[in-house]
Amino acid sequence: MVIVVDIGNTAIDLGIIEEGHIIKTFLFNTNVLKTGDEYAIGFQSLKNGIGIKDEEIEDIVIASVVPSISKRIARALEKTFHKTPILLSRHLKSGIRLKIDHPQELGQDLLCSAVGAKKLNLFPSIIIDLGTATKFIVIDKMSDLVGCIIYPGVQVSFDALAEKAALLMDISFDKPEHVIGKNTIESLKSGAVNGTIALIEGLVNMVEKELGYKTHKIITGGYSNILEGTLGNEYLFDHHLVLKGLYNIYEQNR
Repeated sequence: MVIVVDIGNTAIDLGIIEEGHIIKTFLFNTNVLKTGDEYAIGFQSLKNGIGIKDEEIEDIVIASVVPSISKRIARALEKTFHKTPILLSRHLKSGIRLKIDHPQELGQDLLCSAVGAKKLNLFPSIIIDLGTATKFIVIDKMSDLVGCIIYPGVQVSFDALAEKAALLMDISFDKPEHVIGKNTIESLKSGAVNGTIALIEGLVNMVEKELGYKTHKIITGGYSNILEGTLGNEYLFDHHLVLKGLYNIYEQNR
C-alpha cells in the first residue's frame, strides 16, 4: 500500500494505492495556520476510520505547491503512519522532458498531471486542471511538456467579484438551464459554468491551432465536477490524474 498526497492551495488530496490502483481518496482543507499536530489529528482519524495498519504501508509520497506547510504535513504523516514520507523534487526522474524556459518554476501538480497523461498514453494532450487556478498543460507529440496557460480559478474569480460587488452572493456552481440568466443567481451560474466552458473550448482551439494538430483533452482538478456532462465526448474526465502521475514518478524512482 502506498499513500500519495497532493498538497494544493485549497485542498490536500490523499489517495491510497494498492497494486497500482487508487482504491480510496480523501480531501482535507489546506490551512497554512494549522499546526502539525492539528493535521496529525485529521490523519489519525482517517487511519482509525479505515483501519490502516502501519505494516501495510510501503511508502508515503508527497507533491506540494505550498512549500510553507510541506514539511509540517510530512511530519504529521510520519507521526501518524510511522513512515518517513518522500517529498517530490525536480531531482527525481519523471520521464517527461520540460521544453519550457524555467523548469524549476513548474508546479509539482502540473508535472504530475503530465506524467499521469503520458502513463495513460494520452499524448499529445491538453490537460485542463480546474483548481485554485485554471491551468492548461500542453503535451506535444513527443510527450514533452511544452508550456502552460494559467488563469484565475472559478472560485477565485467569484470571490474577487463578491469583494467588489456587495449585492452578489455565494452560489453553487451547477449548470443553469439557460445561457441567458433571468435573475442574479442564474446569471452568476451561467458566468461560472458557461464562461468556463467557453474559456476551455476557446483556448483549446487556439492551442491546437498553434501546435498544428489535434490533441487529447483531459479535465481534472477539484472543480472539474462542475463540468461533468457539459463538454463533448472528446473531453476525458480524470479526477485523480495528479495522484496517478505522482505514483508513477514514485515507481520510476524506487
